Amino acid sequence: MFNTKIAIVLLHLLQIWQKLNLTSFLTSGIIGDNPSLVGEEYKDNSNYNYLPLNKQPVIILEADEINLKKNHTRIINRSLRCSIYINDMFL
Repeated sequence: MFNTKIAIVLLHLLQIWQKLNLTSFLTSGIIGDNPSLVGEEYKDNSNYNYLPLNKQPVIILEADEINLKKNHTRIINRSLRCSIYINDMFL
């Protein structure tokens, strides 16, 4: 059904709360750069409107530092746009 997906790759050493926050931050960067990824508002049976959500599947992967660097190099070599979150941003 989907020919594209959002891929989030996180450092495997992070704590769960960090992984959850990073997934949110990184996804928001991708969606902010691609507004067409946002679906329609949802209205429930009580006629209450909810905010629209991302309409793309999100794949969340873990990697060690070496593989994170390999992924980053591939992104740069392919001239793809991506979100990034570095250790200094946790401080």
